[in-house]
Parts: sequence; structure tokens; C-alpha cells
Amino acid sequence: MWSGVLAAFAAFGLWRVLFPGGQGTLEASLGDLDGSPEEIRRLAYDAGLPDDWADFLVAKAWVESRWNPYSARGVQPGAPVWLEKINHGPNDAYSARQAYDRQVQRGVFESSPWPAERYSFGSYGLWQLMPANALASSFEGTQYENLDPWSHFMPSRQMAMAVDYNLGLMKRGSYKADPTWRTIYAGWSAPSNMDKQNTAKVQAALERFGRGLDASGIPRSFMDRKPSSRDIPSAVEILQRIGGVP
Repeated sequence: MWSGVLAAFAAFGLWRVLFPGGQGTLEASLGDLDGSPEEIRRLAYDAGLPDDWADFLVAKAWVESRWNPYSARGVQPGAPVWLEKINHGPNDAYSARQAYDRQVQRGVFESSPWPAERYSFGSYGLWQLMPANALASSFEGTQYENLDPWSHFMPSRQMAMAVDYNLGLMKRGSYKADPTWRTIYAGWSAPSNMDKQNTAKVQAALERFGRGLDASGIPRSFMDRKPSSRDIPSAVEILQRIGGVP
């Protein structure tokens, strides 16, 4: 029996992840992850994020994963084989594969040591970002470009990429015309939705945001607050502060 288990570890590159050789590497460490609101707020504080950013991240994590850092949505292969539950998500897998192919065509991940399936399985973690797009947007051209795609399971590392996504949305004209957390949330489904908040699709998404705020003990009026924008750390700064890399 154990020989078969060990063979599975080797096939999926899990041995080093389950038994990491040390800190300060690009490899993900997936043991005993904590996605609780308290942990999200602690990480946000250590990362240097304002309280309202922590509020958004807590509520958004409830919507996407119910605060479960091991949440995964896609189609195998690509996710760890030992995950207790994988939500079947062919659309997520298709989008993730397209994102990976686009980034590879741009020359990103040329020296990546990780199998393509880790990028193209689907979406992972508290905030369910697509691995290839999030890694490229946050770390292309840095020493962290080849961060393990399974880093999306780690709240500390995916937080860096979630913040980077928000900062990208804040550069758009539709955000500048209506600079609220409501507009930021609308942009998570697609940036083009930021100025389409009266449509049924975006209204449904905003209702989910409202339920996430309710579950987090945050008043729904938070949606209409203007996000703090001064001295927000970059993805690289956050990763270096809380992501276990040098």
C-alpha cells in the first residue's frame, strides 16, 4: 500500500511539499494552513495593510472559500491528490489553462520548475485567483516569478496577489469615477463590470459581497467606503514580509 502512496507523491511532486526542506524558498508549504478571519487580519497587519483592506479580504475570502485555505475549484490533474474535497469546475480549469497559455506565449514561466498542471488546474485558496495570471501580474520579472503555483493555498502568499489585483483595479478610470469597495468587488468578476453595477449579474455579485460582510461582522455600508490608498505595499513587499521568502 505504502509503495503506491509514495509513487503518487513522486508523480505529483508532493514529497517535498509535504516534507519541506526549509524556509525561504519558492516552494509552497501546505501544512496546517489557517484561513480564519483572525489569521487574515493578523497577516494583513504584518503585511502593513490598513484595516479596511483587511475587512475586504476577510469578506471576500468568505465569499470565495468560506475561509477554507484548502479550497480548490477545477479539474484534476494539478491540485494535490490528498485534498479532501475538490469542487468540480471545468470552467475554472478552462480559464486557468487559457491564462497559463497566454503567459507562456509572452515568455513568462520559461524557467519554471513546476508542472503546467499546477497553473492550469483551476483556482485555489482563500481568494480563488487564477494561478498564472496572478503570479505574472504580481511577480513577472522579479525573483519570485517562478513561485510555486500551489502558493495560492497559502493565505500569506495569495494575500500578496489579491492586493496586487486590487491595486490594478484602482488604476482604472471606472474605479476613479466611483472609488469605493463596491467598485473594487465588482471588478473581481471582470474589470469591465466596474461600471456596470446596475446590471443583474453584478447586482447578484454585490449581494454575495453583502453576505460576506454579514458573515464577517462588517456593516454593509462598508461597500460605499473609499479604500485607503496611501502607502499600500506592493505584492513583492507583502511576500517578503509574510510569505516566507528572502
